[in-house]
Amino acid sequence: MRWLVLAVFFVCTSCLTRDERISEFQIELGLEKAKALNALVAHFELQLNGIYPSLPLEKAYLALFKDLESGNFSAHQKLKVLPESLQEVYEASGLHADVHQENHQPLKINEDGIFFKMMRSQSYYNELISEYFWVLEEVGPINDAQFASGMLKFNFDPKNYFHKRLVVFQFLP
Repeated sequence: MRWLVLAVFFVCTSCLTRDERISEFQIELGLEKAKALNALVAHFELQLNGIYPSLPLEKAYLALFKDLESGNFSAHQKLKVLPESLQEVYEASGLHADVHQENHQPLKINEDGIFFKMMRSQSYYNELISEYFWVLEEVGPINDAQFASGMLKFNFDPKNYFHKRLVVFQFLP
């Protein structure tokens, strides 16, 4: 019986369009956390445009990954710094506590948080996300060069809502 319930669940969820999955993700995450996450993505992309001003955003992501993979990039550390006002939004929304385990230094991923669970659920639809979480679970934290290599190998799509949130997740302070 249990396998039948799982089979029905997978059939039903596989029928969802990407837009429906985005809506479901935002609803499950909650309005305040979704707004904070969207602000984090917007800030990240603004910073990325500042680092690669002559490139369109889609190519800037790829340039960042190539630079990180080759180890020739030091400016990426500024991508991990948030302005105080955005840091406050990130924390006040509850997203920070949802992403990281409370009072754990160095910061450790909160695998029980709704953000982690909802992003992990997207691995059924996307090989890049599946591989990211497989490596994260098997190896632990992924350094930036390895992350960049994976993004390039598994065809990061700069227009993909979930791919962009995965990048921001990797760079969150």
